Amino acid sequence: MTTRDDSATLQNMPEALWRAEDVADFLRCSLSMVYKLRREGKMPAIHVGALLRFNPDQVRAFARGDLGAGASIVPLTRK
Repeated sequence: MTTRDDSATLQNMPEALWRAEDVADFLRCSLSMVYKLRREGKMPAIHVGALLRFNPDQVRAFARGDLGAGASIVPLTRK
């Protein structure tokens, strides 16, 4: 059973980091596109050992076009 103190603690916890699959789902793009954006330095990520994780707030900012230092938006062209 969750106590009142437990639910207050849960509400104050930061959102969990996203996996690359979560980012791809959110952006509605391929997993390879997420890795490409990361490789090119356009999508900020965190390395946890060999794992790659993404801060949800940074991914949302990227999707809105809110650019931080050194970030840029790459126009996608159709072939």
